[in-house]
Order: sequence, then C-alpha cells, then structure tokens
Amino acid sequence: ERARERLQSFLQHCFAEEYRCIRIVHGKGYGSANKEPVLLYQIRRWLTQLRPVLAFCDCAPNEGGQGAVKVLLRKSRR
Repeated sequence: ERARERLQSFLQHCFAEEYRCIRIVHGKGYGSANKEPVLLYQIRRWLTQLRPVLAFCDCAPNEGGQGAVKVLLRKSRR
C-alpha cells in the first residue's frame, strides 16, 4: 500500500510540474520474498488505472531494463 501511495504522489508531482515522460525505477525484485518481482507487476497494473498516464513500457537495458518503466503522461490543462 505504501508503494502505491508513493507512486501516486510522485505522478501527481510530475503532472503538476508538466513533465511528459518519466522513468520509474522499481528494481527487479531480487531482494523480495522468494526472489519474485512484486513491484514489477504491481506498478504496471497501477499505471493502467491512473488517469494522468497515457502509456508506459519497459526501459531499454541501459536504462534499467525490466527494473524500470518509462511513463508518458497526459498534457496538463493549464
């Protein structure tokens, strides 16, 4: 739950600052229980539910690969 709140807060800040493309680095999950990625799947699911998000994709290997996601935000209505 704390991760979701931090994600929403970060996205609200980025939207208010009128950022259009951001990168979220969440890691690959090797430090989690059973070495299974939790945030990798949760963040992608949450991004589909958030209005400011237009699209997202995995980052290139030199930008974090599956441990990061690029997010395209809607244009602010200012």
